[in-house]
Amino acid sequence: FALTVLWVREASLLLELPFPYSAAWVLVAVITTQTIILISWLLLRDKQTLVALWKRPKLTLTISLFSCLGSLGWFTAMSLQTAAMVKTLGQIEVLFTLMISVIWFREKLKPKDKIGLALIVIGAIFVMLA
Repeated sequence: FALTVLWVREASLLLELPFPYSAAWVLVAVITTQTIILISWLLLRDKQTLVALWKRPKLTLTISLFSCLGSLGWFTAMSLQTAAMVKTLGQIEVLFTLMISVIWFREKLKPKDKIGLALIVIGAIFVMLA
């Protein structure tokens, strides 16, 4: 993941296009490559998964759309800011994931979870202040 972040940022900067076009074009290239590789893999190894995806086009397209929008956010952030800042602040998603698990699924956090969350928040604060 670390190399991917650095390569995405570098590719975005090399395009020398105005914001947000550089991030969007890099995303198009990455998604196209991923799609070709994944479909090829599924054709060779797991055709049933492709059939299942094809049978639920609305769900498949909805998930794909939101995944693409999330990736566009990541790629845009990486084209605007250093990779270290984006990845470190991205760890905040762990906080939101645990909040959803506590609120939505009524899961209990262990003391280790709370300590880990505190460290993530402290680390993100330090990165923003640096």
